[in-house]
Amino acid sequence: MSRSSDPMREDGGLRRSASATLTPTTALLENELVEETKGHRHVVGGHIDTVNGAVGNVVRMWVLTERSKRIEAWQGGLYRLRHMMQVAEARLSAGRATNGRMS
Repeated sequence: MSRSSDPMREDGGLRRSASATLTPTTALLENELVEETKGHRHVVGGHIDTVNGAVGNVVRMWVLTERSKRIEAWQGGLYRLRHMMQVAEARLSAGRATNGRMS
């Protein structure tokens, strides 16, 4: 995981496509998460009607181990970080395109 952040560290800051350096790490966490899950269960997102039964959506929820819950939390944090980096990259790119001084 630390090797995947080396390109960002070596460049000394945010550069174009710096957010892509997080992709290998998030892919690794995704694979670990799939291996750590115990299975799935169906959850009704709605209510139980006495006449019609379950009303709403049935959602497939993964049954997670304690380790997979931690992996999921880390993965969510990395997704948010990647999104923030993509927003910053877009703003820097727009600044470069409009006035050419922010390189």
